[in-house]
Amino acid sequence: MTMRLYFADDGFGSIKIGISADVHRRLAGLGVASPRSLNLIGDVAGDRSQERQVHNALADYRISGEWFRDCDVVRELISRVLAAGLVASGFSPRADEPEGHFTVEEARQLADIIIRSSGVRVTEPGETFGVPNTLLWRMRYRPGRRIFADEWHVLAQGAVRASTHASEAASRDRSLAEDMIRRRGRTFTRAASASRRTAAPDLTELPLFGAMEPRP
Repeated sequence: MTMRLYFADDGFGSIKIGISADVHRRLAGLGVASPRSLNLIGDVAGDRSQERQVHNALADYRISGEWFRDCDVVRELISRVLAAGLVASGFSPRADEPEGHFTVEEARQLADIIIRSSGVRVTEPGETFGVPNTLLWRMRYRPGRRIFADEWHVLAQGAVRASTHASEAASRDRSLAEDMIRRRGRTFTRAASASRRTAAPDLTELPLFGAMEPRP
């Protein structure tokens, strides 16, 4: 059964992005359940993995569930998908590997890498190193029992970017510290020499010290 990813607006500032095998029947059913009539913007062939990727790409504009704010960014993405298709727009279909191969434990470890490297608060909207914060939160703090192949790949790629960033930052910090040591090395040497020159003299070396000693 061919699934279609559809985009529909309610005329009140909201856009629904969902998937169905029969888009028109789906919209008709939604119209019965809601006083607002939905106008179909367009639909393209896709799967649930691609639907989830589109939702993640627009996470900052999500109202709730499959509803998103009707704004220029959302409209631009919809126009691009309708014109070029999901794959050409960067939303790949579900990977061929079986889901069981991608474990939740691995996904949690990948999320840990990203969070440690960035220090991000995953309750905030947006994404970190290309990974939606909603996915980081779900895998790190509320792990589920399943992980889809495309989610696993997103986390793995984000972990690589996070690790690279952390490594480069550590390298820069080390270079900065070493450069400071080199530049200040002579100052440290001069300061140490001056400290030795101004040290208190040994009293036994003073001329009058021997005269003050008690006679046997």
